Amino acid sequence: MTGINNIVILIPGFNNWERDTVPLLESIRLYEPELPVILIDNASEPPYPKWDGITQVRLEREPDYSVAKANNVAMRLAGDCDWYLLLNNDMKLTRSFSRELEGLDPHYFYNGEIRKANKTNRPHNYGIGRPFIISRDLYQTIGEFDEKFLVYSCEDVDYSYRAMKAGFPLKQLDTGIWHADYRDQERKRQYLELAEQVKANEKYLAEKHGFDNGK
Repeated sequence: MTGINNIVILIPGFNNWERDTVPLLESIRLYEPELPVILIDNASEPPYPKWDGITQVRLEREPDYSVAKANNVAMRLAGDCDWYLLLNNDMKLTRSFSRELEGLDPHYFYNGEIRKANKTNRPHNYGIGRPFIISRDLYQTIGEFDEKFLVYSCEDVDYSYRAMKAGFPLKQLDTGIWHADYRDQERKRQYLELAEQVKANEKYLAEKHGFDNGK
């Protein structure tokens, strides 16, 4: 690690420009103004307006629409970096953190939150980001998020499992990045609305890794 120019903030965002995305971008401007930012507008309606000083790309809601695809587009645009920080657009920085990454071991998969395995469709612990902190070594070793997980759900479980299998244990890390608690209820609603897609993703996850999917 040679400096903060080797860190990039990646934001796959969907909707809620004024409520969520603008406060996040303002917090980055306040606490980490020198870090490059790539914002992926993941088919928001209305489309995100332009924000000075960052890279922005808009994706349309194609048949392969997914959070995984938005993550991958952002990471490809970032190119070769020491650290990739993937944030949801409903997060906010509360302090500077970039210098804290300098001493980290790149052979871990760092997450703001790690959830425990369950007996059905999550047989291993997994990181859910908030944020994801991915080293160059991890990215080069296991590659991109699997875009066969359409819309959202299970792409994080898959990435965590692949990281652990490749020798990158999960580790929780506090970067001072706050996650909007009010989104938890919204996510529960979305989870129910997308129940069939979630089930399809869980089935694919089980088939891909030989999990029993609760059977």
